[in-house]
Amino acid sequence: MEYGRQKPTLRDAILSHTDLMGTLSTPFAPLVNAATGLRPVRRILDAALKIDHRRTLPKYGFGTFRRAYRQLAARQGQYAEQVAFFHGCYVNYNNPQLGKDLIRVLNAMGIGVQLLSKEKCCGVPLIANGFFAKARKQALSNVIAMRENSLPIIATSSTCTFTLRDEYPHLLDIDNHDIRDRIELATRWLWRQLDNGRPLKLKTLPLKVVYHTPCHMEKMGWSLYTLELLRLIPGLQLEVLDSQCCGIAGTYGFKAENYDSSQAMGAPLFRQIEESGADLVVTDCETCKWQIEMSTSKRCEHPITLLAQALA
Repeated sequence: MEYGRQKPTLRDAILSHTDLMGTLSTPFAPLVNAATGLRPVRRILDAALKIDHRRTLPKYGFGTFRRAYRQLAARQGQYAEQVAFFHGCYVNYNNPQLGKDLIRVLNAMGIGVQLLSKEKCCGVPLIANGFFAKARKQALSNVIAMRENSLPIIATSSTCTFTLRDEYPHLLDIDNHDIRDRIELATRWLWRQLDNGRPLKLKTLPLKVVYHTPCHMEKMGWSLYTLELLRLIPGLQLEVLDSQCCGIAGTYGFKAENYDSSQAMGAPLFRQIEESGADLVVTDCETCKWQIEMSTSKRCEHPITLLAQALA
């Protein structure tokens, strides 16, 4: 493996150890977010760690999703049908509201949501930065937790979903054949439920949106399910953008030596978004969201958030 031949740097460790950075940052999110938004701080990070000063750094939520879930957990048992939610680092540390949105939608469909007893980062940033032993250790922990029940396991992140299903056996040599088919992207699982006749009352959402297909979604071939789910929302005008990489490539675009190529790679997509006249962009990938919001004038949301906004 190419990454494994180079010794990871301190920067690589910071960018890839998302559970550690999230645990340290969420209790002090307002201060951390304010500090990383300051140009002098970003200059220091660039000089010391080669994290490009032009890159807008992700914001943290004030408290984790798992902590917020405690207030929602008791009522989940009232539903006859249950799913397990692999929330991933983004929902847990950066955007707990997305996890709450998913629970609102599923509860509205008469489905309860459980969390895995123990969840680690899916491992993709560790893999990308050369920490294969750590990635494999975390992956084994996740697989053990997923084997504790027989529930469908859904994730809002296309990257997490692809990693759990396909990267574990291919890159980390972890046999997940007994659980792979239970792991599914949330939008695909939801669409299949609705297509089978499960009711969900939706109100009109008069928005023009454009959908960006993430690279991992392209590999899974599942963008169709997200698009069909969005088309169920009354009043929503949906346009699908040309399939092309946004350029962020996980942690790649945060590194000073990659910033220019990252932005050049995404430039055609950014132009298409700006020329679309859309109210907002929709995508299933959190790093694509960060790249699009930094590089265009448009807000970018997850399809589950739009579905939650459309609940009648």
